[in-house]
Amino acid sequence: MIKVRIEEIEDSLVFETEVPVLPKLNHKIGAWFNGTYCLCDINDIIHEFDEDGKFLLVEIGVIAQ
Repeated sequence: MIKVRIEEIEDSLVFETEVPVLPKLNHKIGAWFNGTYCLCDINDIIHEFDEDGKFLLVEIGVIAQ
């Protein structure tokens, strides 16, 4: 499961989705944000694990342009 977090200066949106491949830091992601489709720069990728070391999800942080 991929969780995407889109942030603007005063607003943010979090949603879960599936993507065909895990993007890298220099990639962009397109998404609808506040009624507008925008290309977003990926600023961080976080791999989350539980206390037993089991993989849970990847969170992609992006900044809306």
